Amino acid sequence: MTSQRLGLLVASTTLAIALGTASGHTQGRGSAAPAASTSHLIVQVWHVKPDMLATFRDLVSKQLLSAQKKAGLQFRWTWADTPMGGTGFTFVSTQPVASYAQFSLGPAGRRGMGDAAWNEYNNKLRATLTGTESFIYTMRPDLSIQSGSATAPAFVEVTEWQALTGKAQEFARITGSEYIPNYRKGGLKDLWTYGVDYGETPANRFVMVRAMASYADLDTGLLAKAGLAADAIAQMNQRRNETATGMNRRVYQFEPELSFGSPTAAAATR
Repeated sequence: MTSQRLGLLVASTTLAIALGTASGHTQGRGSAAPAASTSHLIVQVWHVKPDMLATFRDLVSKQLLSAQKKAGLQFRWTWADTPMGGTGFTFVSTQPVASYAQFSLGPAGRRGMGDAAWNEYNNKLRATLTGTESFIYTMRPDLSIQSGSATAPAFVEVTEWQALTGKAQEFARITGSEYIPNYRKGGLKDLWTYGVDYGETPANRFVMVRAMASYADLDTGLLAKAGLAADAIAQMNQRRNETATGMNRRVYQFEPELSFGSPTAAAATR
């Protein structure tokens, strides 16, 4: 299967994807993609050579995941592209960041494999890639809806918004006071909003990740499900559009063979 760059999750986009409950949020740089039992996520984008796709999947599923588990990593969720836009042969993975101090310990995979095996693994992995990108996301619980489910959704819709200069707080206010309550009313169970703290991304970028069971979830607008009339929806959208520009909207599919664990399950053991 191919995979692609997460709108919220890559070059100018950066998908954020993980579930659970989070605390804390960023100010100033903006905030806004997956929820986790930790407030920070590292989001990594892997651009794979088409003819090396099978090798990439084999290396990750058979070597990396077991090493990360051995090192005590709580979860790693991986996502792939769908026909709903984006660059093919790109995978996006998310995993928790307990604190920035953990980076001084080195990658969990290296701790689980040992230096020699880790170096051999990376030599093989590099041969499958055209490039990688990394981002640090911080969750905005005030702009999110969290069911507390420990199960990854089958699909996620990722939308990136770029707040206009001086408009980030107003964008957040409109999202939190108008959109989130109506999304809840319309029955949405999980919508995770993140800010991008580190990575090649402009300030005031909001990444929103909507959990979906199937493509059919796209057939009816979220605000329409809440019972809002068309003119009321148009007015809400106009108010938000005056504070930000929509950058990307894409749909990604969960990759269970390249994933393990769950944010809430990990949190419950602490």
